[in-house]
Amino acid sequence: MTIAFRSQRVLILFFTCLFFGMFMGAADASATVKYWIGTGGDSFNDNAKWSTTTGGVNDTTAPGSSDIATFDANGNTNVALDTTVNVDGIDINSGYTATLTQSASVTVTVGDADYDQADGIFAGSDAAIDIDGRFIQTGGTFTATTGTMSWGTINESVADNMTLTGGTFNHNGGTVVIEGNCGSHNCKTFDVDTTLTLNNLTMSNGGNFSVTITSGDTIVVEGDYIASNDVHTGILELQGNVTATTGSQGTALVNFTGTNNQVVDLTGALGIFNGNITVNKPSGVVRFDSDATFDGSGQTFDITSGEVEANGTNINITGAAITIAASGTFTAGTGTHLLRQLSSSGTFNGDSSDITVVNGSLVIGGGTFTAPSGTLSIIDNFTHTSGATFVHNGGTLDFSGNSGGRTIDVTASETFGSMIFNDSGGWTATVASNDILILTGDLTFTKGPVNTSGTSNIRVDGNVTVGSTAGNSTIPITFTGSGNSSFTLDATKIGVLNGDISVDKTGGDVTLMSALTMDAGGQDLTLVEGRFNVNGQTLSVVGTLSVESGGDYAMTGDESAPAPTLASGSIVTYTATSGSRVIQDYNYSLSTLGFDGVGGTFLMTVGGETVNNLTITNGIFDLNGQILTVSTTFSNNGTLKLEGGEATVSLTNDTDSGTIYYKGDGSTPYTGLKAGNDYFNLTFDNAGNSWNLNAALDVDGDFAITNGDVQTGTNNVNVAGNWTVAAAYTAGSNTTTFDGTSGTQTVITGGTGDNFDFNNVVINNSGTWVQISTNSMDIDGSLTITAGTLDMNTFNLAAATFSNNGTLRLQGGETATLANDTDSGLIFYSGDGATAYTSLAVGDYYFDVEFDSGANTWTLNAAMDINGDLDIANGSLITGGFGITLAGNFTNAATFTHGSGAVTLDGTGQSIIGATTFYNLSKTVSSADTLTFTATETHAIDNNLTLQGAAGQLLSLVTTSGGSAVNLAAAGTVTTQYLSVQDINNTGSTIQCTSGCTDVSGNTGWNFVAAGGGGTPTPGTGPAAAVTSATLMSPNGGEILQGNSMYNITWSASGDSLDTISLHYSKDNGQTYSLIAANEPNDGSYSWTVPNETAVTGKIRVDAVTSTGGVLIDDSSNASFSITSITVVPEPEITEPEQTGPVLAEMLSPTGEVLEIREGSLFRGVELSGVYQVVDGTRYVFPNEETFLSYFADFSGVQQVNDDQLRAIKFGGRMIMNVGQLIKIQSDNRVYVVLEGGVLQHIPDEETAISTYGADWAQLVHDISVVFWFDYTHS
Repeated sequence: MTIAFRSQRVLILFFTCLFFGMFMGAADASATVKYWIGTGGDSFNDNAKWSTTTGGVNDTTAPGSSDIATFDANGNTNVALDTTVNVDGIDINSGYTATLTQSASVTVTVGDADYDQADGIFAGSDAAIDIDGRFIQTGGTFTATTGTMSWGTINESVADNMTLTGGTFNHNGGTVVIEGNCGSHNCKTFDVDTTLTLNNLTMSNGGNFSVTITSGDTIVVEGDYIASNDVHTGILELQGNVTATTGSQGTALVNFTGTNNQVVDLTGALGIFNGNITVNKPSGVVRFDSDATFDGSGQTFDITSGEVEANGTNINITGAAITIAASGTFTAGTGTHLLRQLSSSGTFNGDSSDITVVNGSLVIGGGTFTAPSGTLSIIDNFTHTSGATFVHNGGTLDFSGNSGGRTIDVTASETFGSMIFNDSGGWTATVASNDILILTGDLTFTKGPVNTSGTSNIRVDGNVTVGSTAGNSTIPITFTGSGNSSFTLDATKIGVLNGDISVDKTGGDVTLMSALTMDAGGQDLTLVEGRFNVNGQTLSVVGTLSVESGGDYAMTGDESAPAPTLASGSIVTYTATSGSRVIQDYNYSLSTLGFDGVGGTFLMTVGGETVNNLTITNGIFDLNGQILTVSTTFSNNGTLKLEGGEATVSLTNDTDSGTIYYKGDGSTPYTGLKAGNDYFNLTFDNAGNSWNLNAALDVDGDFAITNGDVQTGTNNVNVAGNWTVAAAYTAGSNTTTFDGTSGTQTVITGGTGDNFDFNNVVINNSGTWVQISTNSMDIDGSLTITAGTLDMNTFNLAAATFSNNGTLRLQGGETATLANDTDSGLIFYSGDGATAYTSLAVGDYYFDVEFDSGANTWTLNAAMDINGDLDIANGSLITGGFGITLAGNFTNAATFTHGSGAVTLDGTGQSIIGATTFYNLSKTVSSADTLTFTATETHAIDNNLTLQGAAGQLLSLVTTSGGSAVNLAAAGTVTTQYLSVQDINNTGSTIQCTSGCTDVSGNTGWNFVAAGGGGTPTPGTGPAAAVTSATLMSPNGGEILQGNSMYNITWSASGDSLDTISLHYSKDNGQTYSLIAANEPNDGSYSWTVPNETAVTGKIRVDAVTSTGGVLIDDSSNASFSITSITVVPEPEITEPEQTGPVLAEMLSPTGEVLEIREGSLFRGVELSGVYQVVDGTRYVFPNEETFLSYFADFSGVQQVNDDQLRAIKFGGRMIMNVGQLIKIQSDNRVYVVLEGGVLQHIPDEETAISTYGADWAQLVHDISVVFWFDYTHS
């Protein structure tokens, strides 16, 4: 409201008040006017502060519920409303400039005589203010309560408008509640000075009630707005949440503003707002949590800025248009929305809703419009101008008008989801000139025609459906995309599509599901790329049916369909899935002839065909005796059937897939195969025919003779798949090779008669195995397993000769009529899981043999000779008292029952693996060899054990892990000689191995020395000889030797048969000896490297040995000597400091950085000298740089801390040189090495220093101060 109207308003207000005073003031006729005469800050309820006359003396009490409290210039002092105030009216006149202050928790109630303020200040608190009459403010300042201020009454005889034409109204963060209803007076009216700002506003009224905002005025609600009535005229500006429970058709303009997110709940009052709606928010969302209806006549809904969101609710804007400006956003959510018309230049999010534009157009003038994933129904036009973005969101666009016409106008082209034309009442949809509509979904013609102009087109990825009420449409249609599409027309509408139809798909088929008539003038069917399947339907094309390169014209073969014009690279495909069809006599010379019908059979036309390419994807193509020429490529995943005597079959066979099926003619003996000699699958099937090979045959798949006779002559046959013969295979003198590369090759021979046997067979399989099935296998010539496995699979096998470089697998109960290959290959007995076999099916001579079935036993019925390995993986092998001679390894992971049968090891480099009990076990060699036992296992020999090498050719007994022994026990006679024994734990009677035997180490229960010793020469067991002496001279007792040093052993020995000397060392006073040197010349001395170990009862023994290895005599030290070891500590590795463990303390660096002190931390002070390391929670100082650098490469890991904090850590002592350092003091030339714990060990001489630390050892020695000498422990 402008200033120009104020004098008018005052006049109107005067006469209004006069009217009410004359005719409607009866309720206040008895009210007493009382004037405030207080002196300042006095209590409102002080009876001494009131007068019945202005500026008069106290002659009355404080105002009560029937009185009007009046404040004017004659009582211009502050008033404390400090106890409950309940008056009929409050009148603050011009000239009163003081303040009325409402105390906390003090309620102020004003009756029907109004609250009227022209001047002064009213300061509200947190308590309620209740005004039953009018609220009039023409001046002054009114600060409302932070609680609730109620205005109005349900008394219908009182007019209680709110008039604010001057002064200042402060809402104070409280809530204004408007109460009452419409009675004999007008409903509530807001008349404010242009704008009134409230915090919360609540309409709490009776049933017949509304509020009017004076035209041009604005009520701003910064907080929540709760309404149970209508608001008319003026502007209602809402910045918080909105709740309405009753009311409808309010005409006030409603503006949603501010930056808050606003929740709107209109449950019970969906149509409460019938004035124009504007959303103009710089940020934040207006979210509708309930349904809403905006259906006022001409009512607009403008989203200027900010977002409107339907939170799963339904919004109907049907009064006028909804307009979304560039900065506006509408989010549809999941509801169903009715919009009269929609113009969007901002952001429209259709989400998963359904939207109907019920009586207008959709205009997308800018921004981004994301259609709903449900249905977008449009009654009128669809317009999308340049600069805007349309996102189809996978939804459906439904044009559903009922009169007139509409235009679909896009920017050159537009992509949609699905589209439905459902126009009734004579509506016609027109696609604007040259526009392309691209549908990722389906196209449905339900009602009305769809026309076009120029080169407009609809391109469809999905299905096309024409309903029973569809009109004649001229729009061209192109099938696109990579998926399958169906094309369905109602039986009464097969000719209503009068535009051109094209197929241009990158994948998938277009399948015609009904008849199609294309009889409009110039109407063409063009297959650009992809398959169009007539599918047995009736197809009529008056124009041209052309198939371009990449196009595929598909049919069952006997439907009514026109002949196409076939371009180079075109395809014709037959798709019937049952019965037989004769293919059409088209010109395929530039095309691909294809077959793709599972279960269908397709017969060649009379006279045959020449085709560019032949592709059999599914089904059978039967040449039916006719000729066939394939100019380029033959691809076969189905079956090509021919007799075998056709005049011409010219093609390059597909050897990667498919079947060639020779069906014969019932009588002809064919020579050679018409389709060549290389195949994938190959089948012969006619009992009256024979096929005689004239070249080698290679079948990469399956080979089958169902009927008839295949005669090979001398021609070899290779088969990589299964072999099935139910008729005759005459092998002649050829070789049949099974050479599969994966899985199992099954061989069904058909039997073992002349018609089923093989000449030579080769197994060269890298798959699972070749497995005999159904019948036994008879090979007149050789069986050669080059690679892979031949599995007998319970069936018998016979071959004249057998060569095995792979595996022959059988259970054990089959009959194998062949001479086993004992030079190579594995015979694998797999067992049947139950049988106790009493002999071995392949005989008793093997190379490698393995038994592997846990529930089977195999018992020998003759001696067994194995030139390779014996492996008992599962089950039980029983010798039955027969011996086994084995040249390879003996592996027992199951059960071996010796049955008093001997095991003789006669190979080289053999191993015994798996704990086993033998009867007799023997191995005798004439050349040096090794027998290896698995460490920690136990082997028992119930009878005799024989282990023998030869002079100078020892048999070595070892385990698989040096230092880890095998347990061995023999119950009978043990014969040993010339053995090298290591880690053999004999748990039986002591084995006497005194003839040429060497005790390497780790042996127990062995005696390697003949009786005698202890300083007196002892005759050996070798040949007799005249011996004059055998005396060990040194060490002979009492010596102290230094470990890791060189010592000269001396002796004297002579004899006629003496050849060499062997020396032995004992560290247990001669109880056991280990070899120092063998085959030494008898020259009287030997330079011995003393072992670096501690020994106090050491002895040396000298043996005089003959040329055959016999010991003539020996002598040992008369008394024991001792050895002192030296600890060899290498130069330490210099590493980076390592801090471990929990935080011991936190310290501050001089720069204020917090440092965590842990075990191993390096630090120094600011003034305190030295570098420290935390050791065992205390600090140890490095006495000098040399000591520090013996641990670390540099000082980069040292942290600086404040001195006072450094002192707080207890001092532990000095650091010593790192382990492995060489040190001395200047007053003593002796050099020491630092050991763990600071122990020093003396290095005895320079020779030891050089051998330990190298020729430059002296450069490694550190001279330390005598002061620090006593930090070390001296050993």
